[in-house]
Amino acid sequence: MRGGIAKKGNNYYVYLWIGGKKKWFSGAGDSKRRAEKILNEKVSELNSGAYQEIKKIRFKEFSTLWLESYAKSKTKPSTFKSYKDIIDKHLKPKFGDYLLTEINTALLQKYVAMRLESVKPKTVINEIVPIKKMFKHAVRWGYLKVDPAGYVERPRVEKEEMDILTPEEIRPFLDSVTPKYRPFFLTAILTGARRGELLGLQWRDVDWRNNQIHVRRSVWKRQFVTPKSKTSTRRIDMSPHLAMELKKHKLACPK
Repeated sequence: MRGGIAKKGNNYYVYLWIGGKKKWFSGAGDSKRRAEKILNEKVSELNSGAYQEIKKIRFKEFSTLWLESYAKSKTKPSTFKSYKDIIDKHLKPKFGDYLLTEINTALLQKYVAMRLESVKPKTVINEIVPIKKMFKHAVRWGYLKVDPAGYVERPRVEKEEMDILTPEEIRPFLDSVTPKYRPFFLTAILTGARRGELLGLQWRDVDWRNNQIHVRRSVWKRQFVTPKSKTSTRRIDMSPHLAMELKKHKLACPK
């Protein structure tokens, strides 16, 4: 297998003849010893059959490919929409014209620092999620050898104290609610279920014998979807007061 080292200006480059074509490899800088190491590694990869050509693609093209080939079929519709919005609104404008191989950890960390100047840490963490997933797939699909997002540090999130209604505030609130919506808000207050989970409840989810509500689905954009995570599928205890109110509501509801 023919190959060698050439010096251009102050830098050393490695070349190999692969399939009748001369392939060049950078990365040695001004170190001949590093160039020799790269040459030995490449020759070893070729001899063992482990050598793989890195496909060239720009971030904007790869992100579209990733959304269509992976995210669209492997994530929930709400998650897919969230990823697509993040990519279209923030990631493509920032990294779109970069080749995937030009994006390194420092560049991604700089993006994190820049976003923290205008949005909350939790928002930035949400944006990091599709970045990390995309670059993992880029390695698996042969577009990268090393994952630059693997070492990106997530910002710290200070735990915010949740603002909840006090017992003294609950009764005046429920008294002011339009009567037909009272069971909805009472269930929300006494179970802590998410809005989509509450909208997805059906009478068969209520276990009258054990006084529990079984969360099995959620509503997103007028369609039923599976709950947010595996732990979101759960049973919630009903207080006697909530059970009584829901029984009244069931009797008053049309079939």
